Amino acid sequence: MFLQPDWWEVTKQGVGTNRYSYSFNDPVNGRDPSGHCNTDKDQCSGHWNEPKEKADPRQSEDAVADASIYDKKTRYVLDPSKLGADNLLSIGTAIEKYINSTNPRVKAYYEASDLKRAIERALATGRSAEFRIDGLAIKIGLSAKATTEAGRILGDIQLDLTGKITVTPDGKFEIIDGVAELNQNQRYNFELDGSNQITNMAIALAGARPNMNGANEMAVAPGGFGGFDPRYESRYSDANILTVLDRSYSFEAWGQIAW
Repeated sequence: MFLQPDWWEVTKQGVGTNRYSYSFNDPVNGRDPSGHCNTDKDQCSGHWNEPKEKADPRQSEDAVADASIYDKKTRYVLDPSKLGADNLLSIGTAIEKYINSTNPRVKAYYEASDLKRAIERALATGRSAEFRIDGLAIKIGLSAKATTEAGRILGDIQLDLTGKITVTPDGKFEIIDGVAELNQNQRYNFELDGSNQITNMAIALAGARPNMNGANEMAVAPGGFGGFDPRYESRYSDANILTVLDRSYSFEAWGQIAW
């Protein structure tokens, strides 16, 4: 618990009505040194930066599907802050995994990366060193892909990062002045990704859900005798639209290098 309240508005993502709570009352799995957010255990950020393009008014998976199926739109601009995408940006953990990966391909990329050179400079000088990472992959778990708006629409995320890194002799790193660019334009559809059978089954079931124009309601036929409401004219798998996401996210990150 903090000794003073979070001074951000309670309606902002991640604040809540208890303005004294620490990382949603879960200090074991969350970290929140600034008192403003809770993401993964190694990362906490301050804010989304100003959008580069005005987002469409409704921000949900249902809105994207309706825009394609009923409004015949071919493009939908997303607002990651309203989708809660910051709750999926485990940037500290992703950077830590990138640095410590034993996968030969990932390891080769890291050894030749600007981040590796920045870490060497920081160790040699005892000062922070600037770095850039292009295309840092953040894998979104199946649960988040199934239960969150951002996960259902975006799936896995790739970020372009810049920032300054400091490293202690025992391998603890800290990133300040970090900026993550989310520039992710992709088709919203339910094509199977081929990663594993469980994921493909979940995607197929998600695509088969009934969809009605406007905010979806319980899919129960009139009279309560079961079956789908006849007003549901389509399935989510009928949607085929370009989703546009282009916004930056300021962050700080922490982690451990396995020497």
